[in-house]
Amino acid sequence: MLFGFNLNTDALIGLREMPTADYSVLRQHYRDAADEALAFAAVDMKHRYDKKHRRLTFDVGDYAYLRLHHGYRIQGEDSRKYSNQRAGPFKIKKKVGKLAYKLHLPPGAGLKFHPVVSVAQLEPAPRGPDPYNRPATEQPEFIDVANGPRLTEYVEAILSKRRSNRKLQYLVK
Repeated sequence: MLFGFNLNTDALIGLREMPTADYSVLRQHYRDAADEALAFAAVDMKHRYDKKHRRLTFDVGDYAYLRLHHGYRIQGEDSRKYSNQRAGPFKIKKKVGKLAYKLHLPPGAGLKFHPVVSVAQLEPAPRGPDPYNRPATEQPEFIDVANGPRLTEYVEAILSKRRSNRKLQYLVK
């Protein structure tokens, strides 16, 4: 079977010259050969994938980072491009199903998503001290968005406004 090629001649031209050829038998033979090739390719690809893949599992009490992609977002961060790519580490409260975990999210941190997260969105946090004695990176603290200061508490008056690059900018006092 060939896909994506326009043949100048018929692929079965040699078979048409044989008057005794039963095309249904030949077609079934070619179909069986194609099915065997597809089955072999599937087994080969499974073997290659399993050779490098490891199943990610967590225990209750472990810590994991949450990838901030595919719908997960921290409130108060405007640009996803320049913000952190992951949040945490969060403590795992319990295992829910085969591929989902419930995280302990700090209250009032602006994390407006369900605490049950797929294992595909989690990265394991390193355990113990760093073997290379690198300085630990400090995670930024979550801002309490619900009880934090409002913009109206800082703005006394709007003095003027202008439009720049399709955005509205305000001059405030």
